[in-house]
Amino acid sequence: MIGFLMYGVDSETNRMEMSRLMIDQHFQGRGYGKQATKQLLEHIINTYGGIEFYTSAEPENVNAIKLYESLGFKKTGEIMWDEVVLKIQL
Repeated sequence: MIGFLMYGVDSETNRMEMSRLMIDQHFQGRGYGKQATKQLLEHIINTYGGIEFYTSAEPENVNAIKLYESLGFKKTGEIMWDEVVLKIQL
């Protein structure tokens, strides 16, 4: 297995979000995370239409934040669970 991705509606915020994107350290930097996230965004659009979709990352995880921003996510200014919150309008 190369990685794992999980999404759903968060029970605390009632927001649709990607709550996990994990790529094995031996496969990082090869574009798997970006491709998986792109496919998830397509799935979300096809299933739910144009919605706000959220994710988050630890502030020091600049690679994850850059990945999400390269796909159109924008920082919301919120910090939840000690993580930077990002949102994309699909």
